[in-house]
Amino acid sequence: MDSRGLCQPRNLERRLDVQDFGTPVVSVETFAQGPNTRMVIEPKGLWEHSAYQTDNRFIIEIKPVQEDPNRLTQGTRGGTTRRRTRTPPRRSRC
Repeated sequence: MDSRGLCQPRNLERRLDVQDFGTPVVSVETFAQGPNTRMVIEPKGLWEHSAYQTDNRFIIEIKPVQEDPNRLTQGTRGGTTRRRTRTPPRRSRC
C-alpha cells in the first residue's frame, strides 16, 4: 500500500514478523519511499481483505478463507506465483 505525501519517521521503519498472531499475514514492512510511505503486507494461503477509513484511521482487514468443496471458486485471493519486486527504500527526511 502506498500513502502519497505521508512521511514515515525513521524510528517507525521496520519489518514486523506477525505469523504467530493467528492470521494469514506473515509480515508487515513499512518504509519511506521518497516523499511517500509504503507498507508491504505479506499474506499466505487463501485469504480475503477489506480496507476502509474511519475518521483518521485506515484499517486493512485480512482474514482466512475456509475452503468449501461445493463452491466453484475458492476465495478472492490466494498465494501468488508472481514474485513481487520493489525499488529499494530511499530515505527521506520528515
